[in-house]
Amino acid sequence: MRALREKVPMHRLLLVVTTAVYFAAATITACPVYVYTLAQKIEMTNDIFIIEVDDVEVVEQADKASDNYGLRRAAFKVVDVLKGSEPSNNIIESFDEFFHPYCNSVLKANTRYLVLSNQTEGYSYSGCGNIVVESKAKEMIEAIRTSLLVHKPTEMFTGIYIRDGEQFIGDDGTRTKAIDLWPRISNSEMTRVFIEAVPMPSGRLLVMNVFDETELSADEVAVVKEQAGIMDSQIFVANN
Repeated sequence: MRALREKVPMHRLLLVVTTAVYFAAATITACPVYVYTLAQKIEMTNDIFIIEVDDVEVVEQADKASDNYGLRRAAFKVVDVLKGSEPSNNIIESFDEFFHPYCNSVLKANTRYLVLSNQTEGYSYSGCGNIVVESKAKEMIEAIRTSLLVHKPTEMFTGIYIRDGEQFIGDDGTRTKAIDLWPRISNSEMTRVFIEAVPMPSGRLLVMNVFDETELSADEVAVVKEQAGIMDSQIFVANN
């Protein structure tokens, strides 16, 4: 990241890296250009680990008047490796402050982060890339651990998938969340699906395959909402 800052002004760096293909840039601040399933991300990623940041140094303070985002830097320790190996470099950087509504996260002390990476150094955190605050990634971490199991006992499920909240209402009336399903199907409010999934310890379903999908009509959506007690403004989130 330091090498990049010497060549490109810090306020232009994010724009540069966000145009890169997923994991192709020299830094991992980039927001993915394409939508991938979690299974695809795991397969494409060499190393997945959880780090802990204790202290953060403000190397350069942000200055909104001059459109300077500044720089924060911290040393981290690896607390868990989910895939691959530990990095050889333990330095991570972020902007000191970001003046736009997207990717506006900065490094914070006494915080753990989930890192998905194909590099061994130059880690940078933007909040919209492949570094996520651990407390906000518990569902993803559980899915990653489940996906990496050598033997994954799958089951077949049929039911209604509701995009808001990744809700899944099985034909037996069971409510849960279907993780990693939305990148695989059409962008519809509600869809009847026939899926193969791995039940996770929390009760959520990690979707492996989609065999059939049928978009629900407006009338069918209204019926499901009435039967399930779902209001238009209500997002049902199971097993949080």
